[in-house]
Amino acid sequence: MTSGGIAATNGPIEFTYWKNPGAFKNGIKGLAKAFVQAAFSFGGGEHIAVIAGEVANPRQTIKKTVRPVFWRMFTFFVVNIWLVGMCVPSNDRDLASASGTLGSPFVIAIKRAGVYKLAHVINGFIFLSVISCGITSVYVASRSLTALADMKIIHPFFGRKDSQGRPYVSIIISLGLGGGLCYLNVNSVGVVVYGWFSSLVAIATLFEWSSCYISHLRFREGLKAQRKDLRTLPFKGFLTPWAQYLSLIIVVLIFGCEFYLACWPFGGKGSVKSFFSSYLAAPLFCFDYFAYKFYNNTKIVRAKDMDFSEAHYFDEEERLNELAEQESESDLKKSGTWLKRARYLIFG
Repeated sequence: MTSGGIAATNGPIEFTYWKNPGAFKNGIKGLAKAFVQAAFSFGGGEHIAVIAGEVANPRQTIKKTVRPVFWRMFTFFVVNIWLVGMCVPSNDRDLASASGTLGSPFVIAIKRAGVYKLAHVINGFIFLSVISCGITSVYVASRSLTALADMKIIHPFFGRKDSQGRPYVSIIISLGLGGGLCYLNVNSVGVVVYGWFSSLVAIATLFEWSSCYISHLRFREGLKAQRKDLRTLPFKGFLTPWAQYLSLIIVVLIFGCEFYLACWPFGGKGSVKSFFSSYLAAPLFCFDYFAYKFYNNTKIVRAKDMDFSEAHYFDEEERLNELAEQESESDLKKSGTWLKRARYLIFG
């Protein structure tokens, strides 16, 4: 479409819509509003840490998973939105007035191209994505609830498991709450409730990301204070720790934008309702943090007192696995034929 390969566009589009009617509408308020939906949609990559608790070999699994997930999310969200922004103008009437998936910019772009059959295919992909998102949400919610019960933060009832170790109580609760909320769509107030929930989840996601960055920086601070070599870590992130510092600054700036939008919303004066409908997660997070600190009488652990002893088990397991692999390769070289060696190289 952007290069003029579709007859319906009557020639190349390129960055025409970025100039007229413009790519960024309504100034900082428009940008802040977009950040809410972006954080709501983009969150979820950090759930890999939850899944790591149930895999057979978490160190190897996380290594193989983190970077592919990053590039998939980057391609799906950043690259796709970049391209769709070139194909659909910001003042397209369907963006604001169309219902359901018909308001999706992907569907609108395909309709503009005149390929209506492909629009149905995109609707199918959106439907599958919603199902996938629901399954992931139930998994993460049930495991998080179970972890809280195992840590004795909430009642042990929520951590009950069957003979296979599946937390059936938490799964039932997560399915019941998530499935029940879906029926909000049959009521006229569903849009209002969705707005509250999307803002709540978006701000909570920002707190979640900032907590991850701060925890990682504190983790490195603890290793340095205890004179542990950072080069021995089994996994090293790109541009660490500068990437964490930069990301933390960006998140703080987004917090500022959202606070501005909560105090001075679109189309009217600020009120208590407008503030909490946009920024409810912030006071909730602060209340939970300080209430936990006060109730459990915990303090921020100093870097030199951080306990890294639980990592010794995984260090030893990794060392033994490496020794076993070396012995297997050595035996193969001594006794194996060329065919066996080739089979080993290909299939392991």
